[in-house]
Amino acid sequence: STLFPYTTLFRSPGVSEDDTSRVFDPFYSTKGSAGTGIGLAVSLKNVKEQGGTIGVERSPLGGALFRIRIPQEGHHGR
Repeated sequence: STLFPYTTLFRSPGVSEDDTSRVFDPFYSTKGSAGTGIGLAVSLKNVKEQGGTIGVERSPLGGALFRIRIPQEGHHGR
């Protein structure tokens, strides 16, 4: 099926190499007490439910680059 690509660039310090494998874990936050660690875990769950993928990498422009790919019809034919 056709994938709908979506890319978001966050102007931030970015995600360290060590954190890229953990940022989607529930309650894992790099923000200390300013973050809950829920947002990316929920995003991953929603994207997977639609049959898609989400990943993070360091952007060449600085910050974090998130790539989301979702099948055009969604996982359940929506």
